Amino acid sequence: MKHTTPIHYRKSFIEQPSHLTESTPCTTFRLAMAEEGDEYRNIHGSPTLEDLGLRSRPTVQDSVVGKVRSCSDINRLEVAFLVLSIIAIVSAAALTVVRLTEITVSDGDFPFCIVLLINSAFCFYYILHGIFRERPHEMAVFLFSVGIIIVYIVANYITGTRNDIKLARMIAIVVVGVVAVALGCKIALEYFLSKNLIFLTVGANTELQAICQRVFLFQGLLKLDLQLELSVLVFIIVKQLDTIEVIILAVGCPIALGWFLFGSYIPRYEKTLMMCFFWALSWAEPAYVVYRIYLASKDLSDKDTLALSAVSIAACAIAIAVRIGLIAMSVAVFKAFGKGFKEKVFRKS
Repeated sequence: MKHTTPIHYRKSFIEQPSHLTESTPCTTFRLAMAEEGDEYRNIHGSPTLEDLGLRSRPTVQDSVVGKVRSCSDINRLEVAFLVLSIIAIVSAAALTVVRLTEITVSDGDFPFCIVLLINSAFCFYYILHGIFRERPHEMAVFLFSVGIIIVYIVANYITGTRNDIKLARMIAIVVVGVVAVALGCKIALEYFLSKNLIFLTVGANTELQAICQRVFLFQGLLKLDLQLELSVLVFIIVKQLDTIEVIILAVGCPIALGWFLFGSYIPRYEKTLMMCFFWALSWAEPAYVVYRIYLASKDLSDKDTLALSAVSIAACAIAIAVRIGLIAMSVAVFKAFGKGFKEKVFRKS
């Protein structure tokens, strides 16, 4: 007869003790194993979840933004990622500020510096929000943003004036950024597979977990969309603008910010009218961006503005692609209205 034992005993307990044989009565066998177990507990204490091969639930606390992990729940890998990422962001931002003190608004490096500061601020938010709220999608957005920053810095160094500050900034962000990206990929994958905080948010209901994933991705794309909008805006402002474009920007910027805030509250209320209004205003920015791409393409033949025009076109193209993905994800979120997500997540609001 085959005998089994609780899995929290040491490996030798799983194997049948030498003084027991197949002919030993079951009662005698159980008494012998109980004695072995008592001896183990006397030496090692009661078995823990780790002894059972299980991971304890993360320590979380409620906040104004939802469930947030406590600092004691952050592991060493996540701490290393946070430290490296913050070093890279602060180094790039500090060197960029130093560069700003040396140039004028009309300098070709000026828009690059402003865009780098904007993207650095968003990256700082992504790493904190991604780690403390276990958001794999925002971790992915952070990795994407780091890639954008590296492209900006390298393009600015290669095509613009070269100096020691720009070289130091490029080396710092590339070296530290690459390591941070590698750690970020590993952490984001762990978050995506484990879904620990999602489980603590909506429970074991697989349908609600899938909806939660879609809502988180929608919110991450919404923030990336705002980040790219601001970057494109900087490249536009440094150009010579006519009266009509000044009016468009003066009206369009508040609308864009309002559109972002409006979209952030859609999952909380799940109102069809809100989503329809969100969709109705979603075409305005892409239409203007396409117009700016057309104007920027005319400046590609000018060597003095080649780098700025090329980067502007790239930023505009990425912004349009992100907006398309955001609208597609908003449709997926809309289809989840009325399935209990709002009541489960925002019931205390």
